[in-house]
Amino acid sequence: LFQAVSNQFSLPFLKQAAGMCLDRFRRCLRRCCCCRPRNQPEARDPFLDLEASRTPASDVGGSGAVALASGSGGPGDGMDPTILLGETFDGGLQWDRRWQGMRMGPPSEDKRKEIREETQRTVLRALGLQHWGAPVRDFALLPPEFQGCAHIFVDRTLESTVGKAPAGGNYLLGRFDVVAVKAHADKDRAWTGLEGAESNKFWVAHAAALTIGESKQAEDFQEYSILQSFGRRSLNEEAYLEAMGHIVGNVAAACTTLAAEHVVFFPFGMGAFLRHLRLLDGKFAQRRVMQDLRRKLTHVLMKALVEGLPDSANIHLCISFGNDEAKDNGDAFLRAVVGPGAAMEELRKRLTVWPSADALQVAHVLAQASPEKVVLVNGANRRLIGNHWFEGKAKWAIDENLHRRSWTMSAIAYVLNGYDGQDRARSPQELQNNVLRLGGQVHVIGS
Repeated sequence: LFQAVSNQFSLPFLKQAAGMCLDRFRRCLRRCCCCRPRNQPEARDPFLDLEASRTPASDVGGSGAVALASGSGGPGDGMDPTILLGETFDGGLQWDRRWQGMRMGPPSEDKRKEIREETQRTVLRALGLQHWGAPVRDFALLPPEFQGCAHIFVDRTLESTVGKAPAGGNYLLGRFDVVAVKAHADKDRAWTGLEGAESNKFWVAHAAALTIGESKQAEDFQEYSILQSFGRRSLNEEAYLEAMGHIVGNVAAACTTLAAEHVVFFPFGMGAFLRHLRLLDGKFAQRRVMQDLRRKLTHVLMKALVEGLPDSANIHLCISFGNDEAKDNGDAFLRAVVGPGAAMEELRKRLTVWPSADALQVAHVLAQASPEKVVLVNGANRRLIGNHWFEGKAKWAIDENLHRRSWTMSAIAYVLNGYDGQDRARSPQELQNNVLRLGGQVHVIGS
């Protein structure tokens, strides 16, 4: 039917759709036992259903992993995406497996709520406020340890001036800007107390990844897509990957200024940021295409990080394998770091992989030996540092759950946000001014 209509009205997109449907139908017929000749084995299509061809963790990392480790593969190189590298893969990397396979998160939602409300009360006491949403009017009355606890790194490249990139209006944080705050962790991976937490201070680098697939209204997709026929848009992969590398490059510059000896990284800009991209660009409904994008992205992120950091800085990669999305992300990172190239070779010398680790607790552990020389990278919200961590939503988001388990991080965020309980337009200099009022510094990148 599609072919007949497309031939009649010269609509090439219908002909393409017809071809895709017929191809899928033929594949299904090959898999159907009713349509195969007797005694003929089922024809398997590794790209028809990625879920069906997932292998157990103990089987992951066979010939595909060896080929990558020996330098025959790389990001987006067309290798079979159904061979997923997992937590038992070695690849000649340094691993810290102390939490591998362990559950992470509060034992119940009641516990999450209890810790969240406890943190709110602590923030109010520290800031001398009577109720949540009261503005901080006198910075001189803040705790003395807040003095100099924040730095902002402001991007001055051309890219930071176009579209929705600048700070101001709806956005407190510029698209390519980074704000770093000094904090300590109060709760561990199981949301129980940490001993000696206040002496183990570290820096948290808040940077915002591009949101191109969070929902059908993902706010960055429009700027990083190309208009196609009939009003459809497709992701501009080159521009997207370049911008993500730009953001992480600025994170690396911030870490260098802060004299970081250890940088704790996680699947930045993945997870929810890509989860519904298929709704905006239909080709990403194909798992092969989606996994290829993940692998390209992780290569760009890790390359920008290692090239921007000093040789003395060690990188700690926290990845999990608890569900299918996490496994896809983990595979992408592992393939990136064992891939070819001088940057990846240098990265492997300084990289530790932490499977199933909580990034906040890793930063706490590292800060025991290197206080204030550790930087934890956080995927921030441009409108509000910490987003609405004090509400019951976003139960699994890294940004909110970091703040819920650190009163210092949350209190500084309250001040930087100029929080007053109202949604309001921001001035372009608002975040910079709040950093300066805390005795912090403004650094310019790319001027």
